Order: sequence, then structure tokens, then C-alpha cells
Amino acid sequence: MIVLGHLLCGTSARFTKFERALLVSLSGIVDDSVRDVVLAQMREINYIQRHRDDQEICFYRIKNCRVTRMRSKKFDCENEAILKKCAFTVGSEVFCAEFWLVDGNFFSIEFNKATRKLRDFEAVELFEL
Repeated sequence: MIVLGHLLCGTSARFTKFERALLVSLSGIVDDSVRDVVLAQMREINYIQRHRDDQEICFYRIKNCRVTRMRSKKFDCENEAILKKCAFTVGSEVFCAEFWLVDGNFFSIEFNKATRKLRDFEAVELFEL
């Protein structure tokens, strides 16, 4: 259930610097059609949940106080699927990231370890796995 207080105050997604950098880097390693859908959906996201010290980040669109899976552009996929598996380094530490789709929507990023400490990190270069 989406946090009631958030709904009462309106909905606006606030991406961290790290999340923005990660998505910019992702857009550089996918083809144009994938990039277009991801960017269109990211503009429609208005709620973000971060779990387990940012080891999982979930993206939602809220409409009429409910989660909706309606988007202007969608991926051709039903159920859950991995869009891309990548790795990146911060100093000497290696992180892995999986970008997930659910019912044609870019839904979440799952990491192999917590990324909360990276929220203000602005430079991310992804490498495909």
C-alpha cells in the first residue's frame, strides 16, 4: 500500500543524483527504441520507493490515489522481465544492477548490495553483463 501521507500531500517523484546518473548511463547502452520508452515512462513516474537501504528502488505512477500501470509508451512484455543487467564501480567497490520490467513498465532497479551511501553520487558508468 502506498503511504497515505504521501498521497495527501500530492505526488512528485524526486530522483536522487545517483538515480538520475544511473538512468542517464542506462540510456547510453540501450538502443533508441528502448531509450525512448524508458525516458517516456520516467517522466510519468510520480512516486519512488526505496527498500533495504536502497538495494531495491521501485518506480510508480499514481493516478486518482492508486497505482496505475497505464503509460504513454510500454515495452512489449507481460509479467516480469529483466531489461538489462549491468555493473558499475565506485572507487574499488563493484556493484551489479538489474533493471526490471513489470507488465510492460520500467518498474525497479535491484542491486547486489545497498546503495544508500551513493545517493549524492553523480557519475555512473554502466557496463553490460
